[in-house]
Formats: sequence, C-alpha cells, structure tokens
Amino acid sequence: MTQRTTLHSSHARALRAALLLVYGPSVLLLALTVWFAAWQGVPLAELTRDGSAVAGAAFWTGALSNIGILLWCATASACLLTAGVLRATSEKAATRRFVFFAGLFTTVLMLDDLFLFHETIAPRHLGLPENIVLLAYGLLAVALLAFHRRLIARSAYGILGIGLACFAGSILIDRLHRVGLVPRMGFVSPQDLSFLLEDGFKLLGIAGWFGYYGWVCYTSLTASRRAAPEGSPPARR
Repeated sequence: MTQRTTLHSSHARALRAALLLVYGPSVLLLALTVWFAAWQGVPLAELTRDGSAVAGAAFWTGALSNIGILLWCATASACLLTAGVLRATSEKAATRRFVFFAGLFTTVLMLDDLFLFHETIAPRHLGLPENIVLLAYGLLAVALLAFHRRLIARSAYGILGIGLACFAGSILIDRLHRVGLVPRMGFVSPQDLSFLLEDGFKLLGIAGWFGYYGWVCYTSLTASRRAAPEGSPPARR
C-alpha cells in the first residue's frame, strides 16, 4: 500500500511538472500580450489574430515567407532534439555541440524572420542599423561553421554550400534592387523581379540549411543507434 501511494505521489508530481512546463509559457505569453497591448495602446486583436486577417489581405499573402519560417522551425527543432538525444545516448560530444549551437542560431534566425527584427525592430526601435545586425549574423554563422569545420568536412557539405550561396545571392539582389540595378524581364517589373529573386534565393537558402542539418541529425542519430548495443543503458555524464 505504501509503495502504491509513493508511486501515485510521484506520478502526480511528474504530471504537475509536465502541465507547468507545457502550459506555463503559453499562459505567460498571453499575460505579456495583454500587458503589451495596454502599454502600447493597441487593440488586442492586432496581437492575437493572424496578420493577413488583421490587414484584410488575401490568404496567400506572405506564403513563401511563412513556408521559410516553417523550415527554420523544423531545422531548429531537429537540431535541439538531436542534441538532447545524443546527450542521453551517445558520446558524440562534437556532433552534439554542433547541432545544439546550430539549433540555437537557427532559432535566432527564425525569430528574426518571423518578427522582421533586422528590417524593422532593430533600426526603428533599437537604433541598430540593419547592416550591423546582418553582419552580426554573418559572423555568428562563420564562427559556427569554422569551429566545426572538421565535422563539416566529413558531412554532405555540398548541400550547405549551395544553401549559403543562395543566401549570399539573396543579399546581393537586395543591394542591387536598392540602387536600381535590377532590369526588367519580359512582363515582370524590376521590383517584382527583384522580390522574386531575393525571396526565391532566400527560400532556397533556408531549404539548403534545413536539408543539411536534417542530414546531420539523421545520420548522427542512426549512427548512435547502431553503435549502442541493444538494451544497453544510456551513457552517463
């Protein structure tokens, strides 16, 4: 009877912790939303509803951008989950660090893309020039890749290289558009062509980033599973 009571109490504590972990951040976010609306004097609907619904825009507005954000999210989730699994089941410290920091960096890029940080928030509200923010992202990317260059050299780095080239192409098209050097192509205006190329290269870059880290996560997890004998306990730290 005592053992059953102990198990029930342990289960109840675990359930309370899980409920707090699952619903706590969302409740906090809702509270912060109400506070921000009151602080800025804006309708709550502008913060809770979908952006296209608030603007009265068509449902396809920002479709490519939304897909890109989903790919950012998928990459970050895969990397962070893989880092957690490798910590519990494998001695692959270098790979674990690589996917962990890649997951954190990808989360930053996802939030930037979602909330237009380098385009709007940083220059208009924080006084940080857009180029400074982009430079910071570039330096973080270089540091991430340079620190793990040996691991990358043994991976499918071609996928990553093409993705990075697409990101560079997106930035180049943006700069050419700003100085009016994007030509007209058939029935497509220079502005539409520049957006197509800029956002198209960006989407290809995100897809490459997702594909590369998806490959790294998959191969790391499958290799870890093959290396661990069946029924063996997790590696201790």
